Amino acid sequence: MSDCCSNSSSTDTLEKAVPIKDMVCYCFQHTGKEIKADFIKHNKSLIEINVRQKVKENLCSCKILNPKGKCCLGDIRKVIKGIEIED
Repeated sequence: MSDCCSNSSSTDTLEKAVPIKDMVCYCFQHTGKEIKADFIKHNKSLIEINVRQKVKENLCSCKILNPKGKCCLGDIRKVIKGIEIED
């Protein structure tokens, strides 16, 4: 998997985003609730697939937008794993 933030340059010096309740993907504005609903509806996460594609295309800015300063794909997987465990 590519480093989704490898395309950032001088933007690394900007302040990190402020955490937003239930926001999981700050680059593409996906909440945990939305990811769960998507997974339940499609029996897979189309959101995860979409975000992975955008990461491959270097269209994210996780180092800046995500308060954790890293890619959100791990957090998206945690939300999905939580649903799989509940079932």
